[in-house]
Amino acid sequence: MSTGFNNFWSSVDVEPKRKFRWIMGFNGVPHWIMKKASRPKISLSEAEHDFLNYKFYYPGRVSYDELTMTMADPINPDASLTMYKLLEQSGYRTPDKFAQNNLGLGKGAENNIGVITKKAATQAINGMYLMLLDAEGAPVEEWTFYNAWIKSVDFDELDYTSDDLLNLTVTIRYDWASIKSPDSSRVHLAAQTPIGGKRQGFNQGTATRN
Repeated sequence: MSTGFNNFWSSVDVEPKRKFRWIMGFNGVPHWIMKKASRPKISLSEAEHDFLNYKFYYPGRVSYDELTMTMADPINPDASLTMYKLLEQSGYRTPDKFAQNNLGLGKGAENNIGVITKKAATQAINGMYLMLLDAEGAPVEEWTFYNAWIKSVDFDELDYTSDDLLNLTVTIRYDWASIKSPDSSRVHLAAQTPIGGKRQGFNQGTATRN
């Protein structure tokens, strides 16, 4: 059936993407606690050239803005505790756990020498996925994020006068993203992987599958 301009909105075969049909998750974070998430935003820098009373512009480098997401904070699974564990998986150690006497021995986290690295931070949230769904629950759009890591976590505020649920606001930084036809076999894999467990699904930072 034709879906040309003249019968676009009158055709029952045409279904727009909807803001509420999506799933997103990553290592230790199931998609059912997600409440809100941003899609990628791509920007190009520009170089300006002046000539007489004219201005000319040339495209420059491509950059990707940070992702922000809001998730509920249930007791089980404890989203706050999960975020803190992911920070530790990134290489962070609190000062009281930092083994200063082990400096120079190497082996990082094994010797409680807390140094955050990009490799550890990206592996901590391995397999992050964002899928848009159709009316029947089938994926119609999939985003892959390369070298993604947690930049910030806002643990919300408490208020005796409020009945609201506690939420976490998480900011994710990544190098770049790609969009493609979905692979439904990857749904659920990342969220079901134990924190620090073996990587499943698409490998961040490479263009090959595990």
